[in-house]
Amino acid sequence: EGRFDFSQLERCQEVLAANAPDLFQIIIVKCVMPQWWLKKNPDDETRYYGENPIHQQKDRQALASKKYLQDAAIALRAFLQFLKNSPYADRVIAIGLSEGWNSEWFWSYSDGLNQPARSGFSKSDYATFRSYLREKYASSEKLAHAWKEPGLTFETICMPTPEEQDAGSLLTMLQPEKDMRLIDWFSFRNRAIAEAIISLGKVVKEETQGKLLTGAYYGYLIAFSNIFNRLQTVGHLG
Repeated sequence: EGRFDFSQLERCQEVLAANAPDLFQIIIVKCVMPQWWLKKNPDDETRYYGENPIHQQKDRQALASKKYLQDAAIALRAFLQFLKNSPYADRVIAIGLSEGWNSEWFWSYSDGLNQPARSGFSKSDYATFRSYLREKYASSEKLAHAWKEPGLTFETICMPTPEEQDAGSLLTMLQPEKDMRLIDWFSFRNRAIAEAIISLGKVVKEETQGKLLTGAYYGYLIAFSNIFNRLQTVGHLG
């Protein structure tokens, strides 16, 4: 904690300098949290619906965790400051912000046993969902009216089950007057990931005075259209 080791990056740069000194680079930064951080922040770790087991290598921090973004920004800034003062800084043209098993940004849809599952049920995910709902509705009364659940409050909300996520009141389609709970939840799923990418991308822009391009593996749609769960659950619509 509070210590950073960039020796592997330096070794890679030595190889590149010896073999392709004029090559421009995009450096992909894995924005995942280490095990010590997960143990220290159990409310900010990936959780599946029904307490399905997490994948020990694939699943790390909860994607809607604001604590994650705060602490990841510290490490990202430290890396960018190191890069700025390195002899190969002028060869780097872009930073790729990555997350997850394949460096892609999406809510996991298979658990530690490689079984279909829905992630996004940690305490920090709930906290961010509640904050979005407070921002939209302002009062529990307005939330309860929109969701057609008398007596509902921001503190008593429940995220929809996988069965509820896959149902619509008009075939597979959603109607605002009947399905606002699902609509709000899908909106949360997609907004949370988009905001995470934007937040970390802003760090890159600030630390490099806007000189480096910044990108992420995000926003592709066809690849998810044939997966067993809905396109909007994976979060690429933000």
